[in-house]
Amino acid sequence: MKEFAKRQIQKIMIHKRHALYEARVASQTVPYDVWIENQLKKQEEAVAAKPSLMENAPTLAVWSYDQVDGRESFLSLLSSCAADYVLFTSDPSGLVSYGENLAISYLSDTPGLQIGYADETDYLKPGWSPDLLQSLFYFGNVFIIQRKLLEKVKTGISKNDFCGKAFLYDLVLCCIQETKEAQKIPFILYDNRKSVGYQEWGFEPEYDVVKDCRFLPEKLNQTEIEWEDERNGYGNVEKMVSVIIPSKDNPSVLSLCIHSLLEVTDFGDEKYKIQIIVVDNGSSPENKEKIERMQNQLKEEYSFRYEYHPMPFNFSKMCNLGASVADGDYLLFLNDDIQVVQEDWLSKMLQKAARGDVGAVGAKLLYPDGERIQHVGITSIHLGPA
Repeated sequence: MKEFAKRQIQKIMIHKRHALYEARVASQTVPYDVWIENQLKKQEEAVAAKPSLMENAPTLAVWSYDQVDGRESFLSLLSSCAADYVLFTSDPSGLVSYGENLAISYLSDTPGLQIGYADETDYLKPGWSPDLLQSLFYFGNVFIIQRKLLEKVKTGISKNDFCGKAFLYDLVLCCIQETKEAQKIPFILYDNRKSVGYQEWGFEPEYDVVKDCRFLPEKLNQTEIEWEDERNGYGNVEKMVSVIIPSKDNPSVLSLCIHSLLEVTDFGDEKYKIQIIVVDNGSSPENKEKIERMQNQLKEEYSFRYEYHPMPFNFSKMCNLGASVADGDYLLFLNDDIQVVQEDWLSKMLQKAARGDVGAVGAKLLYPDGERIQHVGITSIHLGPA
């Protein structure tokens, strides 16, 4: 009775919070284009309020994408460039009217910036995202690179005769190999309404050779590449993955999950091992006996640890119980109704998880028919998580 009342109270609270959220969304009266205009006005006022640029302020050159259409044109422009920074843009006329002064002001306040990108009226860009940059050129119509960095990487620019946008993509990736990251400049520097709108590019097949050049150096016989290449694995040190499976009164489903995990998964020439931990919050004596029988039937090296703790269902607590007894370098939380169907699923997740800039990794889940997607990740949009 107590647990039932608790669930009912939780439902009421969730409903109230959802209603409050919907009311807040409905009360928003400022359309996006008006909000953008307000942001541009605030930026312009901030620039106007600042004193004139100091004599020792960094200098800025502006190069259009058309000017930098390949290696030779880039080297020619660089040889005659005396500015401290170069602002690359698809169309100089698309820059906001005070854009250069705003960029110089920001660079004065951020002397450590080596490579950065800014927002556009049609595209508010995410913070630094190496995964996204490996997928497409999300810097869009405007970005800035320190001239010293360009001088430093010019000898490492690919000799594959990339032209146009492919060359720019390669140039940025080459710079990122040196800096390891790019900074998000917190201003709108490009007005898509004055020039071309934001266009995503870099994900098309013709850019694969650019990515291969930077991420698969052994394929093209390149010199050593410093960019962390997750496709080359997650190190030579053997790692352990603790697989934590919350379950109750589902011995047949649990059996399918564990057997598919052991039989389908490719353990990468034993580069990693797994430890299976089943956390049971109170299966019936009959089902508990079935789970223990399954545990005893498996060979010792393939068996699982069985944590039986009768208690009201609390998924988070069950996961934490499993984590508290885990020995692995990585924790994998797995529902008991999951059936493994792709042999390299775990190695691919490990390759992501092993990176220093990654905290958690998810996987694509399919419905039992094997065609429809059940889950493919979470993203944040203006209406909330989706």
